[in-house]
Amino acid sequence: MWQQISGPFGMAFHFVGDLNQSIYGFRKSNPENVTGLMGKLKFEPYALKANWRSGQAIVDLCTNILGGKQIRGNPDIASLQPRILEYEACPSELLPTIRAMTQGYT
Repeated sequence: MWQQISGPFGMAFHFVGDLNQSIYGFRKSNPENVTGLMGKLKFEPYALKANWRSGQAIVDLCTNILGGKQIRGNPDIASLQPRILEYEACPSELLPTIRAMTQGYT
C-alpha cells in the first residue's frame, strides 16, 4: 500500500505499509483499524509490484496463501523451495525437525 497526500506548506506525505505483515502485533496494531483510517482520510491504496526482501519462492508462497496478483521477488536471493512445518500443541514440537534441517549451517 502506498499513499501520497499534500500537507501544509507544500509538503507531501508518503505512507507505505503492508497490511498482511503483523510486525506491530505486539503493539496491538490492527490492520482493520488502518484500513478504516485510510477510508476516513480518503487514501487510495496502490499495490506493490516487487518484493526486495525475499526470494521468488517465498513471494510465490505468500501470494498463493493471501491471494492477489503475482509480484516479483528479489532475483539476488536464492529461490529455495519453502517448507511449511505444523505442530499439534506447542511450537517446541518442531525443534528436532528444525535442528535436523539446519544441521549444515553455522
